[in-house]
Amino acid sequence: MNSRFFSFPLLLSAGLLAVLSCSSGDAAMLTTITHGTVTRVPSHTDLNLVPGNVLYAINNAGTAQTIDGVSFVTNKPAPPAGMTDGPVNRLGSWSPNSNTSGPDAAAMDAVLNTIDCCNPASTYNFEVPNGPITLQMFWAGNATETRLWDIEVEGVLSVDEVTSHGIWDGVTFPVDDVTVYTLFEQTIDVTDGVLNVRVGQFFADGAQRDGDRNFVLSGMVISSVIPEPSTLILAVMALLGLGCCGRRRRQRNG
Repeated sequence: MNSRFFSFPLLLSAGLLAVLSCSSGDAAMLTTITHGTVTRVPSHTDLNLVPGNVLYAINNAGTAQTIDGVSFVTNKPAPPAGMTDGPVNRLGSWSPNSNTSGPDAAAMDAVLNTIDCCNPASTYNFEVPNGPITLQMFWAGNATETRLWDIEVEGVLSVDEVTSHGIWDGVTFPVDDVTVYTLFEQTIDVTDGVLNVRVGQFFADGAQRDGDRNFVLSGMVISSVIPEPSTLILAVMALLGLGCCGRRRRQRNG
């Protein structure tokens, strides 16, 4: 009798372990962000388009566009000076039917309408000044689709299993929405004068989802980060200001 009573808990425990094992395997396939952020945003105003800070603004496979005073240049048939890429396919008509917002929405939708894409993984290299650099990469899916890929920055995996419509929870793919696009952003400290980025299916951890592994990428913005003044610098500037005021008062009183 005792053996029967003890066997049920043992069987239940074994069943729970099996479920947990399957769940952990499925969880490993969801979008994993190690560095940076992945968000769905509605407007070009979500991009870091400060004209004095932008080093590169790329409209992949498209034509020249001006957004928020920043000139987006094409990488077709060849990338601009200071940038190299490859191997990559370029599609001049992606047709995501984007309907984003903002004063330059038409130009932004035109950028979203063309892409670099597919497989194998593609590498992008940008000559930049050493120091903190902000990378923004963005795209939009053109249907209810289930494509997935990976993003690597400076030789380190940043995102595993990102989708054409944002983040995947391992169960349900995000719904197609023409009013938003997906934005990946990361700030990196570059030390060798070149920002290296790789996009595509290359991270194999045994938990990849089968299916469409072709990446899509509409545009990229690479910007310098202007450091905020340190507390010491602000204090020195304040003292200098006080000194100037003191001299002016003495000159007036003299």
